[in-house]
Amino acid sequence: MASQRRALVVSTGRDRGALAAIRSLTDFGWTVGVGTPDGPGMVGSSRAAAVRYPVPRPRGDASAFVAGVRAAVTAGSYDVVFGSGDDWMAAVSAYRDQIPARVAHPPYEAVRLALDKVTLADNARHVGLVAPDTSPATDAALTAWQGPVVVKCRTHWTPGQVRPHRIEAKLFPDVGAATPQVERLWQAGAEPVLQTPVHGSLGALIGVFHDGRLRGRVQQVTSRLWPTPNGVSTRAQTVEVDEDLARRAEALLARIGW
Repeated sequence: MASQRRALVVSTGRDRGALAAIRSLTDFGWTVGVGTPDGPGMVGSSRAAAVRYPVPRPRGDASAFVAGVRAAVTAGSYDVVFGSGDDWMAAVSAYRDQIPARVAHPPYEAVRLALDKVTLADNARHVGLVAPDTSPATDAALTAWQGPVVVKCRTHWTPGQVRPHRIEAKLFPDVGAATPQVERLWQAGAEPVLQTPVHGSLGALIGVFHDGRLRGRVQQVTSRLWPTPNGVSTRAQTVEVDEDLARRAEALLARIGW
């Protein structure tokens, strides 16, 4: 009889995506451990979490993060490690050579290209996906910008990052109102970008990319968000997969080396 598969999920204790993941993995027969930096939270408190381990956030040289992941993998004999959220996923990928288990994410260069909002928008347009204008918040860009603007971090994690938390996107009526937020991001050690606002409903195309195809595909439209108005799905309806969108998404993932 095959042994039960074992997965370690590292994230914050309040990550709802991680909670959904560990519930699903447990339902399908996996033994799931969770590594978090901030106590059990709803992830570590879930009955789907067989064990909880202390894993520090991936900050600075990430030595404490790597040590925490290594200790958890060794203690639980895990087969695979997942990171939930931008920084955890990127760090697990970046330090994969130091983790004594399979890593569920692509090489770091592909992850970097996917999480960099400027390069992602450029690559999306190259394969025919519509993407909002996105540019680094240079003095020239601020001077030239017209109309409302969204200010975001270019990426939420890079190796060596020391800032303690994620700084969320904000919408402003013009660059004058946005300038203090741009300065705040620079002062925090982040790289701000300017992005054209997009109005409409939120949707998602989800799957596992393997051998050039997006497999196990699910597409959804969202009817409830949290926090409003720019949060993530809290209620969504499954809809028929848009085949043209799926083909372009596959081309994007192939282009960045996912």
